[in-house]
Formats: sequence, C-alpha cells, structure tokens
Amino acid sequence: MNRSKRFAVLAGVLLVSLCGAASAQQSIPTSGMWRGSLTSNTKIVVAVDAQFDATSVSLHFDEPYNCRIVANLLAKEGATTRFRFKPSTNGGDFCTRLYPGDLIATPGTKQVTLSIAMKNATTWTGDLSGPATSP
Repeated sequence: MNRSKRFAVLAGVLLVSLCGAASAQQSIPTSGMWRGSLTSNTKIVVAVDAQFDATSVSLHFDEPYNCRIVANLLAKEGATTRFRFKPSTNGGDFCTRLYPGDLIATPGTKQVTLSIAMKNATTWTGDLSGPATSP
C-alpha cells in the first residue's frame, strides 16, 4: 500500500473513532453542577441540583423535600443514560420513595432533561441548565 493510501486509511480510522467517542460522551451529561426544577404529573414543582460525573449523578432536592440521593450509571440507551437510585443517605420520605427507581437523563446542547418514575406512579420531569451555560 502506498503512503497516500495508508494516510487515507489511518485518517478514516481516526475519524470514525473520534465520532464514536463524541457520541458516547454526549450520552452522559457534562460533568459538573446542573440546576433547574422538576415538575410532577400532579403539577408540583421542586428545585433540584444534579452533580454528574462519569459513573453517577448526585441529586439534591430543595424544600419541601430537602433530601439527597445518588444514582449510579446503569445503561446507555442511544442518546439517553439510565441511572439506578441507591438508598438515600439522609433519608426523607421523598428520596426514600425514589429507591430503587431509575433516573433517565437526556442531554441537549445547553440543558439536560431528567425523568423519574416513582413507586407510587408519580412521574417527575424537567430541564436543568449546566456547566456549558454557566458564566
């Protein structure tokens, strides 16, 4: 194989691997703090902070729930990432009802959409703004 063909093959392999890495990176929200609110199917709104890293997300729900819970990476499903809640570290009825449920995160360009289904059939969804939109 001549030099120009080897270069073309190498460039093609590199491009394919970079595209694969970029799409994998987009399935998990950027590491850092994301803030926003979630709304239940019964129209209750709660502020939430989400701290993402490569393998988990830590959520802090504001008043009236005022609890923290961590969810570990479970699976990547196309553009979404599924996390599974662990038992809450500081209790609280709200966070206790989340375990052992799932959190689904769908990243966008400047936000991440979270969806949670609780044991009592209540669903929570909302958009959070994150590090990419912070000043």
